[in-house]
Amino acid sequence: TTLAQVQGRQQVLTTIYETAIGEQSHVTLADGSSIILNTNSLLSVRLDRKQRILSLERGEVHVDVAHDMTRPLSVIAGNSIVQAVGTTVAVELNDNKNVDVIVTQGKVLVGARSLSSSASADTTTPVLSASALMVVKGESIRLSDIGAEVHAVSAEDIDDQLSWREGN
Repeated sequence: TTLAQVQGRQQVLTTIYETAIGEQSHVTLADGSSIILNTNSLLSVRLDRKQRILSLERGEVHVDVAHDMTRPLSVIAGNSIVQAVGTTVAVELNDNKNVDVIVTQGKVLVGARSLSSSASADTTTPVLSASALMVVKGESIRLSDIGAEVHAVSAEDIDDQLSWREGN
């Protein structure tokens, strides 16, 4: 599903991707980023000249982010935001609203999100809180209401945790 809205003189497209239980979806976005959407997931994607925003409403997404220093890619999940320029990261929004992040390439900033006060909810730019943490290749983090802690993850554990990409 694609929704179009006009912001100033620029048209902004929001595309909705959804998978049913037992289904997965592989998509290449217009910016060159590649996503794999796990089973029973819902993701909205908004790409424009200034930003790339993926909003994970439920489920899990694996993103191979196309490098673009002028437009960091932000994955919003619950009250958390994961921001990357060019990396590979998996983000899962659990049923209990915890957010699990695994970085398989590069590095990302992860933390609570705050919204810029520029306009309505449809046009706001996601902003990381000042307490954002850097998470690098081979690390994971769980964000919850009680805090966040970065953990080292072995290559074998990463393969196991992301084996859903191959249908496991």
